[in-house]
Amino acid sequence: MAFEDAECSFRKGSQHPWLLHLWQQPLIAVIRLCASPAQALEGSMLAIRAGIRHIEITTQVPQYLELIAQLRQDHPQCWIGVGTVLDRQVAEQAWQAGAQFCVCPFTDEQVIRWGREVGLPIVPGALTPSEIWRAWQAGATAVKVFPVESMGGSRYLRHLQSVLGSLPLIPTGGVTLAKAAEYLQAGAWAVGIAGDLFPTEDLDSGCHLLENRLRQVLQQLAEQRNKTWPNPGKLVE
Repeated sequence: MAFEDAECSFRKGSQHPWLLHLWQQPLIAVIRLCASPAQALEGSMLAIRAGIRHIEITTQVPQYLELIAQLRQDHPQCWIGVGTVLDRQVAEQAWQAGAQFCVCPFTDEQVIRWGREVGLPIVPGALTPSEIWRAWQAGATAVKVFPVESMGGSRYLRHLQSVLGSLPLIPTGGVTLAKAAEYLQAGAWAVGIAGDLFPTEDLDSGCHLLENRLRQVLQQLAEQRNKTWPNPGKLVE
């Protein structure tokens, strides 16, 4: 079966180091704070202080290239990526600014091929089994299942995993902090969270409660990860 062949190839060591790090901490903080560059930086710093190590700066953020470069320089312990990438030109600009992974809302095979050439992990968006399979066959590092909540959330992902096996799927689009662990239980490699990450009222009134909330979610995800699939390092021959 084609899906089984792809899963076998993945298990034999095709993982990018970024993907293995993402397995260990399966949360991507998606920064979509568009009011100002300062607000986007504040949100990014809050996530980093809470312990989140995967930060996706979307192209809607004002001066997003400068923010990517700044975060790469100031926080080498983190993986800083770019999101909402619509074409190869944007992807290249972000890569040159220092982006370490690239997330797209749809599948663009040209972007995937370019990413493989330069060694940049590309995570295209897809929703149906056919779309996800085409993205994976095109060479995606992982596949963003988007918008997952519109299809039934973690229940939909569970149905996908029963067919697609251990392909690395990253559900986004309506995923909340409260539901994040459910997605790991359903077989997600990681989750991407945007709107629920920084409620406006919390960001305006103070950061300590929100930081503690993010730390608690990271702990919950770590506990769920330990209950679910084996460490992917054990799958590498």
